[in-house]
Amino acid sequence: MKDLNEYEESEKLIYLQALISLAHADGIHDAERQYIAIQAQCVGLSLDTMWEVPDLPDRELLRELPDCLRNILFRDLVTLGYIDNDLSETEWKRIEELALLMDYPLEKVVEIECWLQDYWLVLKRGEALFAV
Repeated sequence: MKDLNEYEESEKLIYLQALISLAHADGIHDAERQYIAIQAQCVGLSLDTMWEVPDLPDRELLRELPDCLRNILFRDLVTLGYIDNDLSETEWKRIEELALLMDYPLEKVVEIECWLQDYWLVLKRGEALFAV
């Protein structure tokens, strides 16, 4: 899987726009704001003017994202949805909306969600196992 820094700046902006759009779906929580800020910092982009633009990115621009970045985006959208320990119905609808806009299979989004839940469970088990 490619690193986010390997993508074009325009692609990284669309990625961040999609995350911000999801965060706005049910009101931005502090944990969501932190997660998005870290993602922006990792790709070297400023969020200064992006917080006020909760609209979905342009459909054609979303569809032009490389397949690997589309997968990363949905992994991170699901992660962001759960970051406050509650993927709300409003957030799930926004994820579905993005999937439809991008012609991204909803079944794959569900598969990514299941994979993440399994992954998080393994991490929790590891934390308990190695707790001092």
